[in-house]
Amino acid sequence: MFRQMMGFNGNPLCVIYWHLNGQAQSRTVCYTEDDKKWALDRFDTVGDFYNSYEKAVIDYGDEVVEYGHLKEMSA
Repeated sequence: MFRQMMGFNGNPLCVIYWHLNGQAQSRTVCYTEDDKKWALDRFDTVGDFYNSYEKAVIDYGDEVVEYGHLKEMSA
């Protein structure tokens, strides 16, 4: 995935692409581990806006990781 960042000093830790119906619908730029944890915690919080997405695809630049809901992972 191509990443272009404008207006920030430094590189992000990762970019989370939020998928719905099999396609990326939105993205969150994370500059720290705390940013990433905050976003993924919201993804796993029932009723939260981010919880409505099917999966998160986390792009670290040199690695891409898919993350599903915890309830799906434990089932």
